[in-house]
Amino acid sequence: MPTIICTGKDNVEREFAYTSEMNNLDGTYDVMVQPVPSTSGPSFELRLKPEDGQWRIDSVTHHGLEVYKEKGIIYALIPALAAELDADIVSSPRKKADDTGTFRTKSADSYWKRLKHQGQASYDEGKDVYTFLKPVNQAAPAEAKKEESPAEKNDNQQ
Repeated sequence: MPTIICTGKDNVEREFAYTSEMNNLDGTYDVMVQPVPSTSGPSFELRLKPEDGQWRIDSVTHHGLEVYKEKGIIYALIPALAAELDADIVSSPRKKADDTGTFRTKSADSYWKRLKHQGQASYDEGKDVYTFLKPVNQAAPAEAKKEESPAEKNDNQQ
């Protein structure tokens, strides 16, 4: 089970574990987060919907439980999911411009604005949507450029 390290509003780091799975009934990607060690109560839940090659956050809930509130879970979870899904994560729009009935809450505005302020997200005013870009794998180009020196080639042939 993957884990994330979250820094809360109190500046304390905490470890959380999460499970994620594709929900084939409605096409969403459902994520459940629990503290480490886990508790018997409800999980912090996040639901993503596929949209134009990206994943849109459809809902986030911490059930009003102190174990999840202001613990920084969303700031660690969004980058982890972007890497896991190899896709951009986008917010829902604040405006009700579409007919999905999904819209960004004031709480969601707050964390997206913080991500933008930290340089981790961008904002498209026309669409009224924030975007967290998927991580770029920078190891591959470095490996492609690596070449063996003539001495290494001779050593490897022995």
